[in-house]
Amino acid sequence: MTDTERQLKMAKSDIWFKPNSENFTQCIDQSRSRKKLDEKTNGYILINANGGLNQMRFGICDMVAVAKIMKATLVLPSLDHSSYWADESDFKDLFNWQHFIEMLKNEIHIVEFVTTILCWNWAFYKSTNIMV
Repeated sequence: MTDTERQLKMAKSDIWFKPNSENFTQCIDQSRSRKKLDEKTNGYILINANGGLNQMRFGICDMVAVAKIMKATLVLPSLDHSSYWADESDFKDLFNWQHFIEMLKNEIHIVEFVTTILCWNWAFYKSTNIMV
């Protein structure tokens, strides 16, 4: 068998076709009365995912669900580099963050970062402005 014949046979192989998924169905149909994503947000959720890469992924998925339930804006996650995951890569390095935002745009609000105006730290305020 020549290289060309082998390549042609490989091109026709079933491995390149979409798998038969007749036994798998969508488990939830979206309601026709489903409301669009409200422009109003109930605050921001900041994540510092830790553990191994898979644990971080699960934590991020959990926070997407929390943001949806709370109608809050999710800030792109930061990854903890000190506990287990020693790699210096960040969320944008490891994941396709634009795709992440695009796929969830009708479900939750996502921002890349929170401006300093929105970052208000109660502990810092209390330590500098409240006399005990």
